[in-house]
Amino acid sequence: MQPLRKTGRRFVIINLALSGALFTGCVQFPTQYERIEPDRIRLLDFMYEPPEALPGDTVTLRAVFAGKPVNPEDISWRVSWKVVRNAMGIDTSFEEQPLVASVEPFEFSRSTSGITLRFAIPENCIAESPMVPDDWLSLLPDELRGGVPEPFASMSKEEILDRIDSLRTEIAALEDDQLEALGTLIPDLVANLPLAMQLLTVPVRLFADVKGEHRIQSDYTVSYTSAFARWPGANVFENTNPRIDSAGVYKVEGVGLARFDPEDENTEYIPFSINGDADTTRIPVDKGYSYFVKVFTGRRDTVYTLGDMMQGVTPSRTEEHTAEWLFRMEPDEMEDLSTNDLMNVGALGDFEGMLLPPRSKSIRHFTLWVQVTDSKIGIINRSQGSTVAEMQGLFEYTDAYLDQFKK
Repeated sequence: MQPLRKTGRRFVIINLALSGALFTGCVQFPTQYERIEPDRIRLLDFMYEPPEALPGDTVTLRAVFAGKPVNPEDISWRVSWKVVRNAMGIDTSFEEQPLVASVEPFEFSRSTSGITLRFAIPENCIAESPMVPDDWLSLLPDELRGGVPEPFASMSKEEILDRIDSLRTEIAALEDDQLEALGTLIPDLVANLPLAMQLLTVPVRLFADVKGEHRIQSDYTVSYTSAFARWPGANVFENTNPRIDSAGVYKVEGVGLARFDPEDENTEYIPFSINGDADTTRIPVDKGYSYFVKVFTGRRDTVYTLGDMMQGVTPSRTEEHTAEWLFRMEPDEMEDLSTNDLMNVGALGDFEGMLLPPRSKSIRHFTLWVQVTDSKIGIINRSQGSTVAEMQGLFEYTDAYLDQFKK
């Protein structure tokens, strides 16, 4: 059994049905997570839009898979609207049930399978969640709890939810200048909205049971945040999915390097075509060089942490982005090769990876994927946005490079 695998905080793959420790067929090599194999279904990403929903919202989930093709009928979907987490490490869900959703295939890229789901968040999702206790302020440290003014500090869970829910309906009908005027009438409420948004944020959990393969567990977040993000001066910030602007390969002079200077005059940058149906990027492989992949991202959302609130600072920080690299070689180009002959990609930091080209000229074509997720500590149950991109590559070797591996 393959151990639990978690990408960021978004999904976990469990109970893999493996046929053995080695790939079956002519090529023999140990299983490696970063390498996509053609006989197994592999999840690349669950991309939620929006990445955090209001109660009653309709959510679109685009699931992107690589490896063995997958169709909508290959997966059954279930959900738990009640997830429990605490500071002691307890994380569980209960009252699991079939997910009511519309399901259809979609085309993401030439080397993937895609499935789109659309499902509704229950109106009572936050009210019924065990993550919001009756004493809703008990989740806070003393430094923040004492700063919550009346009458909010004395409100019950039901009262504060009713207040927030009626207010979101009210502001949805207001123009921006009317919202600003309303804020001057209820300054205490506006000042405490960022804290209330975190306390009233709850996780839910989706399960995708892949027929004959494994179960995928994916966490999602429900919050009132998006309803108040447009309120001037409220310091409530919506989370959006990261954006992949570009990616490429750095060819760096020197062997066995673990770092590089992208501005060095001897460093060559080769941009990838992102999600291209026809464009294949040619990678010249020569003796005496090291190779690195890097992704460039955008759309970093502003965040307001509990620490910022305790210190009374103005929100000025943004979320972090992290990348994970996966790859696939063509099976018919790998026959009779040892593990040492194959390409590899190893993560180096938040955006970079070390690309180790193959040591055999028979391996020429490869597919590379990069998944980017966002995160920020110090925020209660913050949602996680994500996105993924595919790149096609072609290795072009010099004789000098190949000659060094001849026996």
